[in-house]
Amino acid sequence: MVGQHERRIHESTSRLLCRLAFVFFGGLPVVFCLGLSCLKPMPFYHAWRVKHWNSQLSELLSFDVQASRVDELAPGRFVLHQVELRHPESKEFFAKATRIDVDRFRKQWIVRIREPVVDGSMLAASWQVFHDAFLCLPRVDSIETHVHFDALKIQAVSRVHALQNLSLKFATRHEASYFWVDFDPQVVDEDSAQLPADEDPQVEPQPVRISVVRIHRKGEQATHLRLATQQSPLPCSLIQLFWPSVSVLGEAAQLLGGLDLEIQQTGQQWRAVVGGRQEPSSAESDPGLVFLDVDFESLCWNAPADLTGKGWLKIDRAVVTNRRVEFLRGAAEIGSGRVNTHMLQRANRRLGVALAPELLGPATPDTAFLGAYFAFWVDAATGTLDLESVFQGSGGTIAMRNRTSGRVPLEQLISVLERNGFGVEPNAIPNSRLSRLALRWLSLDGQIIDAGKRTAALNDPPH
Repeated sequence: MVGQHERRIHESTSRLLCRLAFVFFGGLPVVFCLGLSCLKPMPFYHAWRVKHWNSQLSELLSFDVQASRVDELAPGRFVLHQVELRHPESKEFFAKATRIDVDRFRKQWIVRIREPVVDGSMLAASWQVFHDAFLCLPRVDSIETHVHFDALKIQAVSRVHALQNLSLKFATRHEASYFWVDFDPQVVDEDSAQLPADEDPQVEPQPVRISVVRIHRKGEQATHLRLATQQSPLPCSLIQLFWPSVSVLGEAAQLLGGLDLEIQQTGQQWRAVVGGRQEPSSAESDPGLVFLDVDFESLCWNAPADLTGKGWLKIDRAVVTNRRVEFLRGAAEIGSGRVNTHMLQRANRRLGVALAPELLGPATPDTAFLGAYFAFWVDAATGTLDLESVFQGSGGTIAMRNRTSGRVPLEQLISVLERNGFGVEPNAIPNSRLSRLALRWLSLDGQIIDAGKRTAALNDPPH
């Protein structure tokens, strides 16, 4: 009888002390384990504790968090097993990990995530949740969290990306929240048999960094995002999980450089800047963005294709808002391919591109070239385009335009890109991808656009 009475006292004491052990530090629940083997929690209490953790983490992270087991190893130290994250509204699966180790060191949380897997199709929607419900939430106390991944698998529809040496840091201050992501610049595509290129052992590779700062001050609420990858290219197939429009560059396209993005308070207005930033560690200015292995047939798609071939596209300087392109300066180079002959003839009449004599009259629908180069300047303030271009064929120069030819109105560019009678029918839809992009992003007066469309439709010879 005495033994049973003592066990009941121990069990009651265990339940009472464990309930009192929940301490809230900086908005994060910390479970202090008493470490007394004689006070082992009852099974029903363990289930209640796991449920409580899931509830607290779901509220903290703004995702639906489900862990199968929680081990409390010491004060400020615990382990979550078989964790899943789901979208808070749709309950669609987003990410999972076999184990998450959490340690508190002074005012910092150190988190180690093992075997994490992310559903790539949910990245864009999950970013929206993270931004609106987590990043935009001001916190009274300063909190710092460091998250380390052994490797992160991102499962897309057609491939699996593995990011190496991935780390994440989150910090809060009264006036702003800060979020950094760093990972190995060599992104491994698990479905590709191509091996990484050999790197100079004397040069330490710089990680790809994504930094996000959310300003909480009244009247200044905005999110500033910076993407920087200077040494090893980042696959556009990974970027398009967040920015689907990148898919027009082709499946093999890659990105180098830096991009600054500012998202205003409502989330509907944004402003992107390329180039023009002075790097603190370098006397040189920001090199801009370079897209490698671009498939120009995909970018300029039409039937038949207006332009084929692969090459690179560089944006030296750009200012783009959610409404229009304010300024754009860049260049492109294509190794070899074919170009629509009638488009060259339109460029000859409206952009002043000089053509080889055999292309001025009746000619074949498309013309082969061995190399092509473009340099372009678009200025919304003046509504003009400056263009330098050259196409080289087996017999010499096929087409060429120098900057000395002067600027041309942007509506002339529309009339060159659109080719199939668009503008005659009131409800017609532009059928050239580049003309649709130009109509969407270039700042043109409505009457000027209509005039450009009519010019393209009425002046082109039938073909």
